[in-house]
Amino acid sequence: MLGTMENLSNCLICGVPLAYRQEESMASCSLCGTESPTLVTCEAGHYVCDSCHSMRANDLIERICTASTLRDPFDLAIRLMEHHFLVPAVLLSLYYTLKNQSEKKEKAIARARQWSEKIPGGFCGFCGNCGAAVGTGIFVSIVLEANPLTDVS
Repeated sequence: MLGTMENLSNCLICGVPLAYRQEESMASCSLCGTESPTLVTCEAGHYVCDSCHSMRANDLIERICTASTLRDPFDLAIRLMEHHFLVPAVLLSLYYTLKNQSEKKEKAIARARQWSEKIPGGFCGFCGNCGAAVGTGIFVSIVLEANPLTDVS
């Protein structure tokens, strides 16, 4: 079903469930061929490295669509959405548009990208969080100009 957690946690290449392990093993990226240690592959053995996950959108779309064996166009589109950056970018765009503060939009979205790029692949699953939730936190922090030293009283 479109938009379920199942669709967001399966393999980008073939759609089968991801297999999370406690011990790292070496795997070859299904998109670029780079071999690196990982805790996650799909049940069919596919692996996508952090470099491929964080490449430019058009490059990532081209590589994933070329390698994909999925048959549902909506499923494939959902898998291509990077929630760490997508969610705060969309929320910031709408927020500053609705506040008639478009002059702040570009800088805020650039900051959201910078912050979201620091989130390593697999962070959500290994830390009990969701990329959309982390992205929403980035949005709130930017809008409130919050940082680790911000007084919340």
